[in-house]
Amino acid sequence: MDMISFLKLLEYAAWYDSQTAKVRAQIDSRLQKIRDFGHYGHVRKLSSVLFEIKFNSGNRIYCTEKIVDGKVVILILGGNKNGQEKDIKKAQKTAEKIHND
Repeated sequence: MDMISFLKLLEYAAWYDSQTAKVRAQIDSRLQKIRDFGHYGHVRKLSSVLFEIKFNSGNRIYCTEKIVDGKVVILILGGNKNGQEKDIKKAQKTAEKIHND
């Protein structure tokens, strides 16, 4: 199994920091399972370069993967079900930039 690491973009970090301690603990637990076991849980592929990690609470993390000395999951943006359409458009543009550079 490839080593998985995370790169957190500034927009994702700002969203994460705005979450409650309970939500941050849920996110951290999920990311640890991905890192340790490669198990992503409930995800949805949105395009060839973008996918979302879904939480039962309605939260979403928009990500892309890139191979750089192992697998790097780039955490682009976080959000929730209510702002999903806008978040997907924004995350898609960022993911395309990442893969075109």
